[in-house]
Amino acid sequence: MVDKVEVLDSIMGSGKTQNIIRWMESHPEEKYVYVSPLLSEVEEGGRLSRNLKNLSFEYPQNDLYSKGEDMLAKLKAGYNIACTHSLYLSLTEEHLNQIKEHGYTVIIDEEVNLISAVTEYTRGDYRWLFEHSHIETDNVTGQVSWIGDDTLPKDNKYFKFKTYCDNNSMYVTKRDNYMMVSQLPISLISCAKRVIILTYMFDGNILDCFLKIKGIEVIKFDEFTLEDSHKSDIPNLVDLIKPPKTLFDMNMTKSWYDNKITTDDISHIEKFVTNTALRNGATLEDVLYTHPKDRFESDSKRKLLIKPKGYYKKRDGKGGFNKCWLASSTKATNLYADKWCLIHCYNRYPQTPVEAYINDYGSDMGVRLNAEVFALSEMLQWVWRSRIRKGEHIVLAIGSARMCRIFSRWLESQRLSVRKSLISMLTKLFSAYSIRFNKQTTGNR
Repeated sequence: MVDKVEVLDSIMGSGKTQNIIRWMESHPEEKYVYVSPLLSEVEEGGRLSRNLKNLSFEYPQNDLYSKGEDMLAKLKAGYNIACTHSLYLSLTEEHLNQIKEHGYTVIIDEEVNLISAVTEYTRGDYRWLFEHSHIETDNVTGQVSWIGDDTLPKDNKYFKFKTYCDNNSMYVTKRDNYMMVSQLPISLISCAKRVIILTYMFDGNILDCFLKIKGIEVIKFDEFTLEDSHKSDIPNLVDLIKPPKTLFDMNMTKSWYDNKITTDDISHIEKFVTNTALRNGATLEDVLYTHPKDRFESDSKRKLLIKPKGYYKKRDGKGGFNKCWLASSTKATNLYADKWCLIHCYNRYPQTPVEAYINDYGSDMGVRLNAEVFALSEMLQWVWRSRIRKGEHIVLAIGSARMCRIFSRWLESQRLSVRKSLISMLTKLFSAYSIRFNKQTTGNR
């Protein structure tokens, strides 16, 4: 069982995927499970298969069996396998035993979500379950156990809650018995011979903290290094637009969107998107913006939607829609690589129960979730869906004052990094020239 993970931490577009593929092909004696957020990356004819030259992978199908059953059969046969995050996170103990038995190296492209807030139930639901002796908690680990009726029917409100408990995945924070998280088993990581995670800004983020709490050491993957040809250009590739006065006092958190937003606020956000696009000569095909999904489309007729004039959505002639909105948590996809006018209107924080759980149980180990790292890493992933990943110029308008401050600080750090690299290069050149000059001078004496 692995007790450490290796992290290849490098900015988007720096070639993590291409280089790890080459690395796998240079170690054909190993068995691999390659895990990606997107099906398009890990299906027959997808990005992985297109870039492989000397190594073959199998892709779980659901033709005769479910994908889970097909993956189990392929694991038993010892094939190299590529699958999505979603499929990997659904693996059973039987799958994990096969990964362990065959000594697989698991490569995870982008962070997987092993811990999340339970949103299906309210504090009132938790209170009722405690008061009626249906659940109890372990005071040391925080794990929640179901001690009520074991024959709960599937249509019962709390059947899913009981399932969480039966799967040993429900936990409470130390500070609040009514603040709960769902956890996937750490054996998803520990079952492998070796685990390599490809990501950016891992240190202090959710998965980093969660692994450390569970006793998994995090180390740097150092078998090759990456040189991002665009990194030095980044400060010059972003035309940053800060929030106007009409938006400056808007909190723009999920809670604010849910509970405090007014019709005037919606109007101001719509104008911010539209005006940014028009002032920069951007068409619907050029624009990308984000805010909570339920303000783009919602089942509730009472929910006021944000519909920037001319930049909401229009029919594409193929039965679908051209859309400018993209979820703030989007990673990996290259479908928006031609977009260049970006408007970000979402002040992102980790889910409160997740942050509370990590900080409560990590405090004795010096582990603490960095909310600004979370916000920045998610925003950068979103921004890098655009053409900046190709080294091309973008316009970025940020509606949240906090998010703008965080991004501006990061952008300045990139400028400083470029300056330091330039100074270091010039110093080395000067040093080499001085040595050569001194040798020539000495030889002429």
